[in-house]
Amino acid sequence: MLAHGGNPKLVGRNLATVRDLLGNQPVAEVDRIALAHGQGWHNYVWPNPATGLIQRKKSYVVRTDDNTVCGSGYYQPGPP
Repeated sequence: MLAHGGNPKLVGRNLATVRDLLGNQPVAEVDRIALAHGQGWHNYVWPNPATGLIQRKKSYVVRTDDNTVCGSGYYQPGPP
């Protein structure tokens, strides 16, 4: 993690192996999408820091160079 606007404690950490409640690795998947396709959307479940709840999240990610991706996402209402 090179930057994180919502949680600066994540900067410098490798989150590729972190799993969501469904057992998926969303950070690794958004990296794969951006590096393989240049850009794309990914849906997953993730803790919402504003509510403390696990919620569905939709993120858009783009490749910025051969090794770097940049993404942004939003939490969707309702249960995961």
